[in-house]
Amino acid sequence: MAAFSPSTHKLVTSPTQNPKDDLRADARDVLTRLLLDMGLFRVMAGNTPPTNKDDLWWHIDVRQVKRWDAVQGNWFAATPNQIAMHLQRRAVLGAVTDISLEAGDLFTFWDVSLGDVKIISRENLMAALGALRAISTSEGIQGGGTLASDRELKLNISGLIAKPTPSPVDSLALFSASEGLHRKATIAAIASAISASQSGQSFFMSGH
Repeated sequence: MAAFSPSTHKLVTSPTQNPKDDLRADARDVLTRLLLDMGLFRVMAGNTPPTNKDDLWWHIDVRQVKRWDAVQGNWFAATPNQIAMHLQRRAVLGAVTDISLEAGDLFTFWDVSLGDVKIISRENLMAALGALRAISTSEGIQGGGTLASDRELKLNISGLIAKPTPSPVDSLALFSASEGLHRKATIAAIASAISASQSGQSFFMSGH
């Protein structure tokens, strides 16, 4: 039989069910072992630090849960929040990898304004993150906006201000078939190329 004493934090066990044979053990030591054996917690009880620094350490002599601080290179008493984060880390490490995100998938996060852990769906998370960034369009382009939704960019030629008398040094965008790349050329260069092409065609035709 076993009984718990709240005043002494002792778990009293009696192998013979006779009080004179009581074996007293600290309930926290027993709980630590139970959590470990059940796979719910990676916490080692003892007066010697665990070899695996990813584990929590229940330091029996001082009655403290300790965690390894990689920055300071030592074991320190863990706060309740750090213990909770250790549990969450265990859940992440034990989870199966999934490379796809589907509608309805949920994520946990710490809500700073409410001071509490909350969940958010994939759709709401994408919308919230997308609202933080936007595509700004300038002259000749339309279709910008925040990334909360899909965006399509396209030319807006009709939205440009007309220039009745272009200058020979003004540039036009073009696709170079020989290079397979987009380039620019001045109106003078384009006119010269067209003129040369027309002259060559006239010469070729007159040769016949």
